Amino acid sequence: QESKETLEELIKLAKDADELFALVGLICKAWTMSGSPPPEIVSKDGITVGVGGFGWFPEGDVVELKVPRLHFGKSRRGRLPDTVKFFDGNEDDLDDFVPKKLSRRQAASKLASLWDILGKLAPIMTGLKLDLRETFKQTEGWDDAMPLDLRQKWLENFWMIEKMRGLKYERAVMPMDAVNSKLRLLTGVDAAKTGLMMGCWGGFKRK
Repeated sequence: QESKETLEELIKLAKDADELFALVGLICKAWTMSGSPPPEIVSKDGITVGVGGFGWFPEGDVVELKVPRLHFGKSRRGRLPDTVKFFDGNEDDLDDFVPKKLSRRQAASKLASLWDILGKLAPIMTGLKLDLRETFKQTEGWDDAMPLDLRQKWLENFWMIEKMRGLKYERAVMPMDAVNSKLRLLTGVDAAKTGLMMGCWGGFKRK
């Protein structure tokens, strides 16, 4: 019953929002609520909805990191040609797929393609950025080939990124049995010679 009441409140909220939007000539395409499948109009696969660069699975209320498929093609007007080849193999196949003369530009492009606004990959991204810094040190131009030992390091990085595809996290929400809506924040900081990292966690007192 409690869950039903919450759903009714959400439906009313959506209705009120639609009425407000209509006053200024706006229309919401659809509303998606956790615990229910997404409307077809906002989901390509009937399972997920794209939100903030992530894939949201509303029925399970989990989010998935979007890891682009590995390729080394060049886009034209924001689109990749149909002839571009995407990686589809195991770790041993990477050496043949990745250009022998791997450049600073190509490594930086693959790192920049990872969108992680929530910071879920912060520990991994830090290591990748340190490797990119070393790549800058050992190359003079954007399209110069990096040394073979660095290329080997990026082969390992590319495979690590491949393994992150499909990684999912439960969406952080206030628990139903929270005593109140007061949010408690916990922070942690650690630093080393090559980097600094800070984490922030929110929590609620439960009944």
